Amino acid sequence: MQAAYTDASLRLPDAVDLGGGTIGGMSFAPGTYRWNSNVNILSNITLNGGPNDRWIFQVEGTLQVGPGVTIVLAGGAVPANVTWQVSGATTLNP
Repeated sequence: MQAAYTDASLRLPDAVDLGGGTIGGMSFAPGTYRWNSNVNILSNITLNGGPNDRWIFQVEGTLQVGPGVTIVLAGGAVPANVTWQVSGATTLNP
């Protein structure tokens, strides 16, 4: 786990600070995304890509996921290719 965290933290981002940290309702192509703030996911997000594509989410602050939120994997995307590198606390609300 430490190796994956370190690897994710060293990746250069394809996009920075999307949505000002509020990303519910957004769709993400494969890539590396960085936020220099807290990130709130208050509604579903979608990851669109194939089974060999990767998504890396770098969060400098905290990550909060709202109740009932789902991360939708579309186009063959697989959970094993999604990495969250969060510096602060993570709160998952069921």
